[in-house]
Amino acid sequence: MDTRLKRLPARFYRADSGREPVREWLKSLDLRGSSDHRRGHQGCRVCLANRQEPKPDMDLAIRRKERNREMKKKNIGSIFDNFLREEGMYEEVSAGAIKRVVARQVENAMQQRGLTKAEMARRMHTSRAALDRLLDPANGSVTLSTLQKAATVVGRELRLELV
Repeated sequence: MDTRLKRLPARFYRADSGREPVREWLKSLDLRGSSDHRRGHQGCRVCLANRQEPKPDMDLAIRRKERNREMKKKNIGSIFDNFLREEGMYEEVSAGAIKRVVARQVENAMQQRGLTKAEMARRMHTSRAALDRLLDPANGSVTLSTLQKAATVVGRELRLELV
């Protein structure tokens, strides 16, 4: 399974009047919350969709063409990344996404090598609690040292870069 972070293009719908109702709705929500609140709702996801069921007699190629044609229409508004930046949430959301990907990669590598959490922690010369923090997608308090130890134990290399 590919666990790399993928950037998905997302734009808000813009009505002929110039309003962006989904964007306005998102702004009305309290998306920040306290860190305790976020930890308590780890499984929550916001899913936005305006989807009609495909007609049964249409094949996949025709549905794709129609979807592409719809995306090229004039009612495409601002970019979701810009919304996050305007709300001052871009860095937090990006960091959270990266942490989820790294936690999933470490967990997958452990499974491939048949390592239990106890054995992984022992080989990293750390506590089971520190390993649990590393594997918790919502916990951002993981050090580079811990990441490096985990990568070494599972036979991987840790790479960081500024882009």
